[in-house]
Amino acid sequence: MTNPFARGIFALSACLGLVSLGCSVSVTGDGVGGLGGGLGGSESGSGEGAFPTAPEEPVRAPSYTSHCTPAPALVPHAVCVCGDMSNAGSLTTYGGGGGRGNVGVNGRFSGATGTKIDGSLHVAKGVSFAGSLDVVDSMYTGGRTSGSGSLDVGQSLRVGGDLSGAGDFDVRGELQVAGRRSVAGSLRYASEAVFVPAPAAPCTCAKDKIYDVAKAVDLARASNDNAAAGIPTSFEARELRLKSGRYFFTNVRSVGSSRIVAEGNVQVYVDGDLDAVGSSQIRLEAGATLDLFVKGAIRSAGDVSYGDASRPDAFRLYVGGPNARISFAGSRAFHGVVYAPEASLSFAGDTEVTGALLAKEIHYAGDLHVRYAPVTTQTATCEEQPPPPPSCNDRLN
Repeated sequence: MTNPFARGIFALSACLGLVSLGCSVSVTGDGVGGLGGGLGGSESGSGEGAFPTAPEEPVRAPSYTSHCTPAPALVPHAVCVCGDMSNAGSLTTYGGGGGRGNVGVNGRFSGATGTKIDGSLHVAKGVSFAGSLDVVDSMYTGGRTSGSGSLDVGQSLRVGGDLSGAGDFDVRGELQVAGRRSVAGSLRYASEAVFVPAPAAPCTCAKDKIYDVAKAVDLARASNDNAAAGIPTSFEARELRLKSGRYFFTNVRSVGSSRIVAEGNVQVYVDGDLDAVGSSQIRLEAGATLDLFVKGAIRSAGDVSYGDASRPDAFRLYVGGPNARISFAGSRAFHGVVYAPEASLSFAGDTEVTGALLAKEIHYAGDLHVRYAPVTTQTATCEEQPPPPPSCNDRLN
């Protein structure tokens, strides 16, 4: 729309259409572009600052029997949810590690108290909020958006259904709304255009495209380095020191009550539920990494700290299987990456996460802070043969 008179008529028509709703609407700028990089100035959503979407073909993870970590290929955003995400508290995300604090939800998002996203928010089915919803970059939802309080979007807002609520709604870039607008308060935006659907969901969650954690655990039963390291798959020990390699365990009770010390690039596969995962169970030596695969549930996690908080990508937790679920009760800090596309993830209490989260569902009561720290490095020797048998001093204590 390039004609100034036509732009004025269009803006006036938009205002008149909402006068009966008791709203104030303002259109700033020249009515063209105004995206500020939110969608790269295109309807397709491409370009720097666009809302996050899952790639049509996700990055390929290494084979299930590899000594390489699959983490770099699995968690693309600060928070990714295959189903719904809801809370009875606040959510705050922060960028880090060269990435934004993006949030992607394949289902519905419900925020209470206050939500601040240091990046983009992409929700496939619908958004509801109370208090405030502050998105630094772009926001997209394939369904309706409704809220009570304040909505502040730093770049573009695209809504595939109705936009409704009460309060102050500010969009600093382009507004696209497929349905009706009903805002009792103020609705301000820089420009507007016809709604264009997103090309894909934000998170890779299809059964044939996820990394099958249960399968990885099952294969580790026959493909592991336990024998080479002189460590039985069922053990009774207070402490287990592990050098670089793949280790499989079936004695879940012993694993949960023992301390695992990672001295290199370690992968641990556990067939069964763990009652707890915390600093009393796991320790990482300087420069070490740990990929922990659990086929089952993690019922609780207390105060957790995995080595230096400046190296959160050193710990990666994978949970899967028919009984998969994770419950963090009373956690104060979690430094690591969680990949659980088949598990519901719940938090109770104020929780600080430095790393990234991907889960089937996320529900929390309290305040959840997520500082994005993706896994971007891979050791050059990850595909080398397993280590030689240890000396007597390296065996179980």
